[in-house]
Amino acid sequence: MSLSGSPLPSRSPSSSPSSSPLGMGVDSADSGGATERRPVASVSSSPMPSHLPGAASLVEQLDKTVMVCMRDGKSYIGTLRSFDQYANLVLEQTVERIVVDSTFGDVPIGLFLARGENVMMLGEIDRDREGSRMSERRLQQVSAEEIERARTAEEADRSAFRRREKLEWPGVDDYL
Repeated sequence: MSLSGSPLPSRSPSSSPSSSPLGMGVDSADSGGATERRPVASVSSSPMPSHLPGAASLVEQLDKTVMVCMRDGKSYIGTLRSFDQYANLVLEQTVERIVVDSTFGDVPIGLFLARGENVMMLGEIDRDREGSRMSERRLQQVSAEEIERARTAEEADRSAFRRREKLEWPGVDDYL
């Protein structure tokens, strides 16, 4: 019996599998006198390729601590648990890393789902070296409450600056 409904020519069981148009081998199985063709799975002995296209390259980061930078400028650190073909990510034990001037803080989030189209960059973090890197950059870690206050103050300063830019008209001296 074949997939198309038409009978296929039979071949002897001792012959080797032939190639199909899809590049898969086919093998015949004898079931009660009728010859049936079925796909033969070929197992490659070569190692995984060094470069995988698209979201498949995230396989190497599974169950590792990663930092995800989003399009809105926010950064999240967590353990990558899952992803799909659209690069949607599931992070576990996630914290939002907030950096304001020379301070930083981690706000706990927990389980985090990031939509793939909003992910700008993803990179693995070495927890052993993370502490030494922060001291090299002279960043001081503060509590989540302190960093939230600092972020709120920085956003207020930015919005006041934007308002001032929009409201100020050129003076007479600017034209002379």
